[in-house]
Amino acid sequence: MHARDLAEPYLFVTSDDDDAANAVRALAEQSPSALLVVDHDGQPHATVTAARLKQHFVQVAA
Repeated sequence: MHARDLAEPYLFVTSDDDDAANAVRALAEQSPSALLVVDHDGQPHATVTAARLKQHFVQVAA
């Protein structure tokens, strides 16, 4: 078995166009463990874990 056999399409948001609310919505709808943040060229920029987004919104809401 190879890593590619285990791979699934990765949920992503575009760094300049999507805001945190869109990222949370995507997490709620699809339940991934993380989101890939890509630039306008589709190149990976960063990853944001679901736990990190939840932590951020808890801090903002407090």
